[in-house]
Amino acid sequence: MEKSFYYSVSWSEVDYLKDTLQSMEIPFAIEQPSDKLKLVPEDVAFVFPDCM
Repeated sequence: MEKSFYYSVSWSEVDYLKDTLQSMEIPFAIEQPSDKLKLVPEDVAFVFPDCM
């Protein structure tokens, strides 16, 4: 998946957002902080594909 952008959220929001995006059939991946993805330690990122 070519990554376009990401939206960082706290773990407490993951279930709600995951269920909502899946119900709308929006493609996404969930990623944790890494060397390439700098986030607050308590956050994860919803990563969305390039639309082009």
